[in-house]
Amino acid sequence: RATVLIAGALKASSRPRETKIQKILFGDIIRDSEELIRHMLPSSIGIMIKIEDDLPAVYGKRSYLSDMLLNLCVNARDAMKESGSFLKIEASLKQKSEDGAPFQNFICLKVEEDGCGMSKAEQKEVFNAFYSTKENGAGLGLWMVREAIRAFDGHIELSSIPGKGTSFEIFFPVVERD
Repeated sequence: RATVLIAGALKASSRPRETKIQKILFGDIIRDSEELIRHMLPSSIGIMIKIEDDLPAVYGKRSYLSDMLLNLCVNARDAMKESGSFLKIEASLKQKSEDGAPFQNFICLKVEEDGCGMSKAEQKEVFNAFYSTKENGAGLGLWMVREAIRAFDGHIELSSIPGKGTSFEIFFPVVERD
């Protein structure tokens, strides 16, 4: 298992680094990934995609957001192996206040499924490197999601009920740029 994990890490680290900061529209990320997401999921799982019109852009590395979305969808698929019927992906603009600060605009990416859900103990561990509930899981998917969110100065909120499903809401601060 360690050999496979190290080989994967070396392969990932040998790719050319994406260094260019880009203007990224969430609708484009979701639409560009939609076909791949549909192929990853069994036909018994319905996919609902809702993208609010005229979302502002975020700035960063496009591959981080694509990888993050795909990791969340892979986890959703795995959570719905035994039960579950839908995967919902939403992108919207929300206003939120953090730690008593003035309200700020955020782009909220929400990925929700109605699979097995997680216990409180699992929710506390799920973003740690090498934590996995899967028999053959490397435990890096949600850790990578967390790291991508940090790269955008965002944050994530997790809501899960065992037997009912899980929702990840990711908030990316809207930064006005020319």
